[in-house]
Amino acid sequence: MYLSIPKNIETRRDRQVSLDHIHIFKTNIGQADLALVKKLFNPYRTILSWSVDTEDCDLVLRVVSVAYSESQVRALVLQNGFECEVLS
Repeated sequence: MYLSIPKNIETRRDRQVSLDHIHIFKTNIGQADLALVKKLFNPYRTILSWSVDTEDCDLVLRVVSVAYSESQVRALVLQNGFECEVLS
C-alpha cells in the first residue's frame, strides 16, 4: 500500500473532513504507476491525502478532498489513462 501525505499537510489540517470527502475507486494503478500518480495528485492543495492499495486485487485508490467531488477525481484519473470505477 502506498500512502501520500503532502509536505504541506499542516496548512491543510484546518479543514473539516467528513465521509463525503473520502472517495474510493477500483483502478488499474499498480506499483510502477505510483510516481506518475504522485505527480498527478500532489499539486492539488485541496487533495488532503491519497493512497493506492497495490496489494488489493482491485488496486483501491482512496482520495480525501474537501473541494473535489467523486466525479471530478474520477475524471482526473481517467484523463491520465487509468481505469477508475467508483466503489461504494
